[in-house]
Amino acid sequence: MNDTTSLFTQVSTNFVGFPAIEWGPYFPVPIVATLHAARVAYDLRKSLPKEEQIPWFQALFTFYTLSFGGTTTSAILLAIPPGWLASNTMLPLYTLIYMAIFKSPFDIVYRLLTLLGPITELVLNAGDCVSRTFAITNMGVEAVRLNGLSNVSNSYVGMLICGTLSGCGGGIFSDAFQLTQRNWAFRTPTVFTNPGFDIKLCFSVASVYVLTTSPAEWAKYLVLIGLDESWIPQLTIHEAKTVCWSMLLGTMLYRKFFASAPAAPKTQKKAKKAQ
Repeated sequence: MNDTTSLFTQVSTNFVGFPAIEWGPYFPVPIVATLHAARVAYDLRKSLPKEEQIPWFQALFTFYTLSFGGTTTSAILLAIPPGWLASNTMLPLYTLIYMAIFKSPFDIVYRLLTLLGPITELVLNAGDCVSRTFAITNMGVEAVRLNGLSNVSNSYVGMLICGTLSGCGGGIFSDAFQLTQRNWAFRTPTVFTNPGFDIKLCFSVASVYVLTTSPAEWAKYLVLIGLDESWIPQLTIHEAKTVCWSMLLGTMLYRKFFASAPAAPKTQKKAKKAQ
């Protein structure tokens, strides 16, 4: 048991350093950020309507919104500068990745990613899970905890809201303003009428992170719903981030490769019976 705990602690400590790992001295940009940018650009390229051409700058703004919208919203709520604004490499890197997937000669980058199929999905989504983990924890929950205002830093509501927004806020804005369409228009966000899987997952991950890194402070609230403090493990910040990444990665793998196909509509079943 001690060996297992020691291994988990070691893995967790190493995991925290992942976002800072760069490609090398000749391309000193983070690998995780590159994979996240590629995943967003690749998914956006697939989702844009093929029957009508969307201006490249319009699509670029949509890409920025999907990439930075959540963490930017969280930063605005906390009155702190968003990470991409304080970085000299983040915005140029994401723009470069966008141009490669959308505007490369002979469309070679997008064609190659499409050709690799499942490998592309696995690698890009694995990197995206790391990026999303640190968005939810560092830029969401921890940003609230480290806020200079004591009434904000102790707000669990703020931690959950900022953590959730940091993980999926860009998608909420894209849905509300229909940013993947040529003509943008505001509509009632789906998050209010039929919350999607992403927001539920990000909220769950944020909740797990908050609970496991401060269970003693939740004790008085847990008693009210019949739960015991001892049921929630006490984890270090590094360990909690590793657990959150495992939740995101496991869910992604299940949805991408193991989830069963949706059942056929009843009308189709009736038509088959009639035949």
